[in-house]
Amino acid sequence: MLTDAGHEALHVRDRGMQSAEDSKVLALAEAEDRVLLSADADFAAILTIGTRHRPSLVLFRGEFEPAAQEQARLLLGCLPEIAEALEKGAIIVVTSTNFRIREL
Repeated sequence: MLTDAGHEALHVRDRGMQSAEDSKVLALAEAEDRVLLSADADFAAILTIGTRHRPSLVLFRGEFEPAAQEQARLLLGCLPEIAEALEKGAIIVVTSTNFRIREL
């Protein structure tokens, strides 16, 4: 859905990193100036420790069925409102009903 909407998106498995440590996934996202999308709160914990400003993270919380399609729909729906924060460096927590922005 994200690529269909004109966004460049890839999955960690596209890079053979589906079993990589979180710190390595974060390092790749930062090096490639990407936004990380995940339901894994460990990424948020790592980003909030220290003084990192990149990469930005969209953290999905709650139950989504089917997960990837619903997450993409929610992200595309709030993207106009969160794009600036993502550019600056932020953790965006997205649920089925709202989103919260925490600047890094």
